[in-house]
Amino acid sequence: MNTRSSLRLLLALAFALALCARPAPLCAGEAGKEPCAVSPSVAGRVSSVAPDQAGAILARLSLACDEGFPLAPFEGKLAEGLAKGVAPAIIIRTLDVKLDAFRHAAAMLRDCGLQPAPEVLAVLGEAVFGGVPAKTLHAYVCGYAGREPGPFLWGLEMAVLLSRAGFDDGLTRQMLDAGFATGGLTPDWRYFVRVVLVARQRGLTDQAVAEAACAVLRGGGAPSDVSASLGFTDRDLSGRELGK
Repeated sequence: MNTRSSLRLLLALAFALALCARPAPLCAGEAGKEPCAVSPSVAGRVSSVAPDQAGAILARLSLACDEGFPLAPFEGKLAEGLAKGVAPAIIIRTLDVKLDAFRHAAAMLRDCGLQPAPEVLAVLGEAVFGGVPAKTLHAYVCGYAGREPGPFLWGLEMAVLLSRAGFDDGLTRQMLDAGFATGGLTPDWRYFVRVVLVARQRGLTDQAVAEAACAVLRGGGAPSDVSASLGFTDRDLSGRELGK
């Protein structure tokens, strides 16, 4: 590593360590919560950019910690940008947009009487950032706010992926209602969009898929049971995009 790169890395690490010298929640976390800190490894990733830009990037991660947001989505976006050679100024603007998205997500959860749990906030924040309509997200969060944490999270992931695939919100709600009513919403249903995408290729309507899914959910079945009832198997689902 040359002298210039070494200096940048040292400055980035020094900035991260300075952040961790600050009061909670950045490094120590709030009582009963996991610590939130910008790790030296993340700081090292920005060693290839100018020190002032590295400081600005790390400041955004610090702000995410301060506001109680999970760091993984921000670190992931940072790593993606650096790997693709995106200009640091664009990375900084993108992190700002992501921060705003997570603020909207946290506010939405609070408006519906929920605490912004990290797992849910990660999914909801990414959904807002990815352009899923606020109306769709708000209807889910407030409509199913009283559900158990696990099924609530799985249903949210399912609804987000279906929305990204252009699946009708009303049909999604019918499936979710059936799943929550019987306790049949399991982690496998998060990726039900795979079934939808294959069914569309085979000329089946979303309405037909939703009706089949509701019947399976009422019986406590799995997405594989839906695909079987529609005439295809799990093998047909391999390699399907998840509505991204």
